[in-house]
Amino acid sequence: SGSDGGVCPKILQRCRRDSDCPGACICRGNGYCG
Repeated sequence: SGSDGGVCPKILQRCRRDSDCPGACICRGNGYCG
């Protein structure tokens, strides 16, 4: 606990690139983090 290094938070967030996304999320083709 305390570290979410490999976790992708379950929030809907728009993005253009992976670095726009929190945690271990990547920017998916639909324009949202996942």
